[in-house]
Amino acid sequence: MKFLSTFILGLILIVNIFANSKRVFTFEDFFALKRLSNLKTSVTGNYLSVEVTTPDIEENTLNKSVLIMKSNGDIIQEFGTKEGKVKKPYISNNEKYVYFIKDKQIWRMMLAGSMPEKITAIHSGVKNFKFSPKENYILIESDVLPAGTAQDCINSVGENKSKIQARIYDHLMYRHWNEWRDETRAHLLLFNVKDKTIKDLTPGSFDTPPIALGSGHDYAFSPDEKEISFVSNHDP
Repeated sequence: MKFLSTFILGLILIVNIFANSKRVFTFEDFFALKRLSNLKTSVTGNYLSVEVTTPDIEENTLNKSVLIMKSNGDIIQEFGTKEGKVKKPYISNNEKYVYFIKDKQIWRMMLAGSMPEKITAIHSGVKNFKFSPKENYILIESDVLPAGTAQDCINSVGENKSKIQARIYDHLMYRHWNEWRDETRAHLLLFNVKDKTIKDLTPGSFDTPPIALGSGHDYAFSPDEKEISFVSNHDP
């Protein structure tokens, strides 16, 4: 009987402790949570790469890093917070390198960690990329001038230093959500890994993939690397 009384008293104390520890889930609690996205596995499934977004309330920013880990959960490395925002990780077929976007260019480093090596130097920048099955080519999504050439994507076209901030539009679309549309359009560029040449596969004044509806799933190589399929909307 004494044991039962002690047991019941212990339960009451535990319930009171947990009841007193409850509190409202605050704005700060919500933004303290890290976000995981863009999870990818290596060809063998032995390794995983994932984007980690860490909110910073004081700086009002979202810091991105890349986490590389084994399939059993062991973390190999995490990089990007100090080096700058990184995204879109991709583990090579030989599981030797991890490729990623940093400062609007494609970089790579050893899977186990090394100094980053810059792969592309495209003036228009890299929004997204996809390797061919044999990794001889890279499909690059980039915002380019429709009237330009593939070489214009490499060479600087100069900086507009005008103090005039007015905009003139005579066609749609002129604004999308919270950003103004400019004269550039999203195009697919074919990057030869060996000789680093670039070819614009979707010239013209339209977006490939379509604005706001596109993703990395909207373009792909055939297994033999001889053909490429993509989604594009030419309706004015």
